[in-house]
Amino acid sequence: MAETERRLGLQPGDLADMQEMPVWPENWPAVELFAALQTQWTVAPSGRLVGLRYESLPVVCRALRIRRRKQRRLFRDLQVMESAVLEALGAEAALPADAALPDEQAGDWPC
Repeated sequence: MAETERRLGLQPGDLADMQEMPVWPENWPAVELFAALQTQWTVAPSGRLVGLRYESLPVVCRALRIRRRKQRRLFRDLQVMESAVLEALGAEAALPADAALPDEQAGDWPC
C-alpha cells in the first residue's frame, strides 16, 4: 500500500481507510482494462496526473484480447474511471480565467 501511495503522490496512510468495492460482472472488463493501464498515466512536471496515455490502448486491448466491438463501450467506461481518479486526486487543473495564452500572430505557438 505504501508504494501505491508514493506513486500517486499521497501521504503514507492516505489509503488506509480504503475498502474493497464489489464490481458488477458487466463492469469487470472495464476494471481489468483500467488496471492494465496503471503504468500509462501522463504525469505533469509538477508530479500531478494529467490523464491516461490513450495511444497505449490498442496494445493493451490486444494483450487482454478485447474484441473490437467492445472497445468503444470500454473506452467510455475507462474515461469515467480516469475522470474519477483525477477528480479524487485533485489533479484536474484548468487555466485561470485571466491566464495569457500564446499569441499566434507573434509566433509564440510551438508549431
